[in-house]
Amino acid sequence: MRKIIVLLIMATITVLNINSYGDLDPSIIESSKLRMLELEKQEEGLFKKSINWGLGSTIFKLIHFAELMFISEVSRKKLTN
Repeated sequence: MRKIIVLLIMATITVLNINSYGDLDPSIIESSKLRMLELEKQEEGLFKKSINWGLGSTIFKLIHFAELMFISEVSRKKLTN
């Protein structure tokens, strides 16, 4: 019973939201499509840059880790000799 009530409430809210928009002008729909395509292109470029930044930071972390390991190994050899 509770699930049915929840589903009915969700359905009525959805219907009210759809009806509140009314008729859209076709030129508005086309302009919004063009804006979405432009945003997708921009996001694709940002995604490629973020991948490059991620790889760069990973390489930097690996180099830093290698330096720390080298320093600790040299320090260990100095202490044992």
